[in-house]
Amino acid sequence: MFDYSTETLKFRSFLIPLSAGFIATILFFPLSNYVIRSSNPVALAHGFLLLIIWSGIFTGREFTFGLTTLAALVLAYRSMQAPWTTNLALVAEVLLFYKTAQVGSAFFAAAQDLHQSNTLSANQLDEEYNLLQEEVLRHQSRCDALEEKGARFRMLGEAASSLGSSLDETEVAARVVAETTRVVRGEVCHLFLTHEGSMRLQASNLAETLRKAAEPLANDEFNQAVIRTASVLSVSDVTRDFRFKGISGASFQSLIAAPFIVGGKVVGVLRVHGSKPDAFSTDDLRLLAIIAQVASVACDNSRLFARTREMAMHDGLTKLHARWYFNDRFESECQRALRYKTKVSLIITDIDFFKKFNDTHGHVFGDKVLARVAELVKKTVRKVDIAGRYGGEEFTVILPKCGRDGARMMAERIREIVEREAGKAMPEPVKITVSVGTSTFPDDVDKVDSLFDAADMALYAAKSRGRNRVVCAAEVGTK
Repeated sequence: MFDYSTETLKFRSFLIPLSAGFIATILFFPLSNYVIRSSNPVALAHGFLLLIIWSGIFTGREFTFGLTTLAALVLAYRSMQAPWTTNLALVAEVLLFYKTAQVGSAFFAAAQDLHQSNTLSANQLDEEYNLLQEEVLRHQSRCDALEEKGARFRMLGEAASSLGSSLDETEVAARVVAETTRVVRGEVCHLFLTHEGSMRLQASNLAETLRKAAEPLANDEFNQAVIRTASVLSVSDVTRDFRFKGISGASFQSLIAAPFIVGGKVVGVLRVHGSKPDAFSTDDLRLLAIIAQVASVACDNSRLFARTREMAMHDGLTKLHARWYFNDRFESECQRALRYKTKVSLIITDIDFFKKFNDTHGHVFGDKVLARVAELVKKTVRKVDIAGRYGGEEFTVILPKCGRDGARMMAERIREIVEREAGKAMPEPVKITVSVGTSTFPDDVDKVDSLFDAADMALYAAKSRGRNRVVCAAEVGTK
């Protein structure tokens, strides 16, 4: 590599003695001519030898020796007419001035070499300093990049811990969006999940008023591409990407997306939008893929937990609430009635002659009877009511904020619809009826703990009085 300062120094070191020698040569000839013709050679020789010394200092020993030799010849020619003592003195002076020129030349050469060496060392140091500074900047840039990447991976670990700490699907989806926005640093983040075979917007970091506009994105070209390829997608500019033609008017310019894969199937898409082209890097896409992988497991666990809880909460045959869940809700509603001084009623229903169905038509037929009666009970009660299978052929219904008359009306409605509709859906024509007992706090009992016993006694009375009827606790004197 060409070093301007070094080459300049070399040129100067060559130019100075060349110029000085040239000037000395030019001055030497007229001075020699003058000395030869002069009548006082001794006086003029001193000036002549000073010229030799000056030229030797600036031009070097070789040139000085040449000039000294020429000067000696000139002086010898001129001094033939002078006494031998004068000539001897001139020779001595010539030798002395020659040595003086040698010493001066050596000193000047040493000083020049030292200056050149110092200049080269300074230039080399500057050059090495610049190289080191560039290296430091490169290492600093690498350190900053590694530090940022480490921080983002730490955030990724925190996100994984956060996603695994909940089993509620809605909460998990909200956390996925929040953590993705924090780690990937996107402006807009959407999570789409499949529900009953169709993709829907599950969570978003947009305000509630803006989420409605994002719902059509569930089935757009970008999500379809992710579902079709089951791989990540990166679009640096949605208006110029040749894979997606005709994209205009979008609220975003770039996006990255990653699939939620469970059991080899794509069950969701996690997307991050940018308002400018080339808003995301390769690291952003890689982090999004890791988040999607972790989040898909968390969402699958939440759905599995919800299904397990649903199965535990509901009877597998009748789809009504299981006994343990019904008891929990019954206790909660009783405590609420005591706290707010409201009424609560209980209905107990029993299928008449159910054992005969099993004995005559088999247990499969009996199961169909149970399922059909449970379906009608669930269809008849209010949304706020809690219906459950208490055991065998007995069904129970909790009626919050419902008095004695309301409970009796609901019980009659259940009895009538079962008598009218239950037998029609059976494989064989049969008559299905139910006996119903009701009780109400505080109309029929003073304590909520007695509510179930009172309704059970009313049911027993309905069976004793001929079945297919409704009996209230007040009619059997349970208070």
